[in-house]
Amino acid sequence: MDQRTLTLIAVLFWVVLALSLACILWMFFSLARQGDERRKAILTRACCHTFYTVVALLVLGVAESLVRSLTGADYPAVEFNALSLLAIVAVLYTVNLFLCRRRLGG
Repeated sequence: MDQRTLTLIAVLFWVVLALSLACILWMFFSLARQGDERRKAILTRACCHTFYTVVALLVLGVAESLVRSLTGADYPAVEFNALSLLAIVAVLYTVNLFLCRRRLGG
């Protein structure tokens, strides 16, 4: 790889990291804000959709581990560290929150 490609990869990494941190902060601030019943309904729906998605992701991870252990496969396992899982949850929550606001008129 040449220097321009490495620079582009580094810039993309920092942009993705900054967007992930912004989504994480947005998630915590939106959950902490008080509001009326409609706002609580929007937050509840967004949280439920995010929870279902994350649980499905974790179940797929467990299923993959189970298949790997039963078949003795040697391909590398996909593992999530805490920061990447938090970033995925924050992005999913942000997308779900915007979709729920759009549907419920928030």
